[in-house]
Amino acid sequence: MQLIRMGRTLRNGAINLSNIIFFSIPLFGHVNYGLKIAKQLAVEGHQVYYFSGVSFKDFIRKKGVQFCHYSDGIEALFNLQDSTYNKKKMSEGLDPDIDYLEELWKLSNHLFDITRIISKIDLEYIKTLNPDLILYDNIAIWGKLIAESLGIRCISSGTPYCYSQEMITNYPEEFARCILKKPNINGNSIKSLLRIYDKMLHQHYPEFKDFHFTMNYSGSGDLNFIYTSRSFQLHPELIDESINAFVGVIIDDDDQKADITSYLSQCKKTIYVALGTIYNNKNLYKACINALRGYEANIIMSIGDSNVLEDFIDVPSEWHIGNHLPQIKLLEHVDVFVTHGGVNSVREAAHFGVPVVVIPQTGDHFLVAEDVKRTQIGRVIDGEFDPTQLLSAIEDCLYNPSIQRACASISKEMQQCGGLDDVVSKIQALIHNN
Repeated sequence: MQLIRMGRTLRNGAINLSNIIFFSIPLFGHVNYGLKIAKQLAVEGHQVYYFSGVSFKDFIRKKGVQFCHYSDGIEALFNLQDSTYNKKKMSEGLDPDIDYLEELWKLSNHLFDITRIISKIDLEYIKTLNPDLILYDNIAIWGKLIAESLGIRCISSGTPYCYSQEMITNYPEEFARCILKKPNINGNSIKSLLRIYDKMLHQHYPEFKDFHFTMNYSGSGDLNFIYTSRSFQLHPELIDESINAFVGVIIDDDDQKADITSYLSQCKKTIYVALGTIYNNKNLYKACINALRGYEANIIMSIGDSNVLEDFIDVPSEWHIGNHLPQIKLLEHVDVFVTHGGVNSVREAAHFGVPVVVIPQTGDHFLVAEDVKRTQIGRVIDGEFDPTQLLSAIEDCLYNPSIQRACASISKEMQQCGGLDDVVSKIQALIHNN
């Protein structure tokens, strides 16, 4: 006799219901993907505890998932003036003279500080939740540590771009060019630099000697989810698919519920502009607005939570503009997507076969831009923003047959990935076999 719960049965008919902890960080793209998985696991009957910053408490609870907050010391780190999570800072744009190696060093210290606090203060509370499995965003590297300390399995959720240690070892110049924005450093020099930074980290955090400076760029769990297809990933041959799974984008029922009728046009091409939930620079939005003003198209623009609509009162009245729009539902219908090159955003566009114009801003945006160039699913605007170049790129995306064919090909492959159902099945299989 088969035991069935919530409509899902494992191969032998048995389901182990478990206590699952999900560690996230307070950034929308990271919370959103993890929360879709957490919600579905809760529907399956598992008890899921979702850790994130208090700024996402209501959002998480509205999804029917139990919110858990980190200790005050961690919340204070989230709210630092120069933190990646500081919305005001990120909406002002990046310093053009920024040193990306120094920024990566600061991020690593920030993550290790959080990990240290969790291991000293939060761990006892976490033990009371009696977890059977840890899920964690790649950037929430403490998930790995907690799982090891409790002697349980862990799974990483790869919302950042997957760029493993093997890739850095084999393609150090690419890492320097795309992540650190140091195109003139040779491979041996960048390897030496990274070894020095690893040594410095281990001197400052000796308890984490098995962790490394760039570990947030790749999964470190017993199983690691990569939210794309194999061919839409740099150097897939260097990814061990026995512990890494290409599962495509994560789409749930809530993504399909939005009514977008008022946004669409029957007689004009539709251009969707969204420049991120972190680095959503107001000045870049205004540059795009000025470039597109007078362009014959239906314009939809999502300006993110960090910007205010009052700053965009000069936008043409027929345009559609909002702080947060139903992106996945829109991408099913738009003709071109102008984006900062966020990992989730471009992969979602690829899933629906929408050509992209990428204006990369920082970090893994430049790796995503490499994917776009390599697969020819759109155009990349490198260097200083040029309105003429933006319009030319949009025209190319709209009418270039080779771009349209490339988009259709990638879309077919992405949609053959298992998505949310595959993720949940793999998690439950790991629980069952534990």
